[in-house]
Amino acid sequence: MLAEGQPRRCLLGIAVVAAAGCLAAAAAAAVPRYSNHGVRLPLTRAVEHALIVHHRSPDIYRLATVGRLTFLRFGDSGLCFGAKRDFRLAAVTPDSVPGVFGGYGCWSKLWPIMDFSIVGASRSQPVMHVELLSGVAADGIATIQLLASDGRVLASARVIRNVYGMSRVPPGAVNLRGVTTAGKLLRKMPR
Repeated sequence: MLAEGQPRRCLLGIAVVAAAGCLAAAAAAAVPRYSNHGVRLPLTRAVEHALIVHHRSPDIYRLATVGRLTFLRFGDSGLCFGAKRDFRLAAVTPDSVPGVFGGYGCWSKLWPIMDFSIVGASRSQPVMHVELLSGVAADGIATIQLLASDGRVLASARVIRNVYGMSRVPPGAVNLRGVTTAGKLLRKMPR
């Protein structure tokens, strides 16, 4: 026969394991979800070889095209993305690999917003500003707002299939933030 306290310890142990499992599930749920995995580009063997030679994954996925920007996911980690202007797969050759697939960003973990916009300054706009808006956003992010230095919303870009982009950015756009489908404002995430 079991001593009076043993079944309680066993049940307590089960409750602790179950609680730990619930906490682990909750932590996993906090990781942003990207439902658009893209369609793998049908690259030639020569282009795949050139990608490997240039230390690039031969697994490249087209997420979407917005205006003249084609959004791509590089590799299978789900952490590397980029956008190419006027992308044409038929024009990709082994010699063009560094120029076509050379500029993309990789993150150490998933964020709700992974921005790879082009920023710069000029004589007419000497303050660093967004020149071309582009990035990927997790499920549940509805729009990306372009902000002036005083916080005013200058323009908004809809997030469609986890991507956002805008080639004609209004002057004075110096920051951005996401807006969820529930209307919650999110700060810009690290680049």
